[in-house]
Amino acid sequence: MYVINKIKAIKPVWIILIICLLFILWIIQETGYFLPVAEEINNAWVDWKENRYYVYDRGEYPDDYVFLFDINKPAVRDEEYTFLYALKGDRKKEYKVLAKEYNIDYDGPQLCIQEGYEIPLDGEITGGILFNDDAFLDKYIVNTIVELSKNPDIIVPREAFSYKHLINPIYLCFNNCPVSGKYFGEIWEVGDSMIIYRKVDESDSSGEDKVALTFIKDKKVRRKLGKYMKDSWYEKMQQ
Repeated sequence: MYVINKIKAIKPVWIILIICLLFILWIIQETGYFLPVAEEINNAWVDWKENRYYVYDRGEYPDDYVFLFDINKPAVRDEEYTFLYALKGDRKKEYKVLAKEYNIDYDGPQLCIQEGYEIPLDGEITGGILFNDDAFLDKYIVNTIVELSKNPDIIVPREAFSYKHLINPIYLCFNNCPVSGKYFGEIWEVGDSMIIYRKVDESDSSGEDKVALTFIKDKKVRRKLGKYMKDSWYEKMQQ
């Protein structure tokens, strides 16, 4: 009762002032005012914390080579409020890789890689990217999928499928790096079932290309995947 009486004793004008102050602080926070300030952010490189980051140029790599990542909250800005974003999956906040906000001359956010750092394409699997909205998948989900795929339930000719059946490609992340450049396979959703789809490396005596299908029975994995698999890759391409 003592606390309730104290609250009742506060004049309405003070309540309004406190609400306004909190709102102002929230606006300042959302604008990034309190973020660390980088020494330099331009179209080619970034200087921050005595480290240089180079903006990844997809043109330097083969056409079929791509890095996938899932953008998190802003991590740093410059004086003109150009933001760099942390990436989901960077659990240790090492910031070896960051994402530069959308550029009018570039289709989507640009990856910024710390000088001397290379995106790992093998090693310990510590996560993955679901190529739908480029959603980051945690270590448990991805390792469960990888282990399940080692013992497929059925192997069938590849011709039995068309791309509209392939829901979402999965890429692997290694060594706590939140960025992936390693394709693994696809997830196919049929009714209440989720199926791992992978190409079989070796064809049989018939010479036909084969694909391996593995049913995901782990409810925890299916529930987490279901949060991201709202639209198929094929459906998105048709929009």
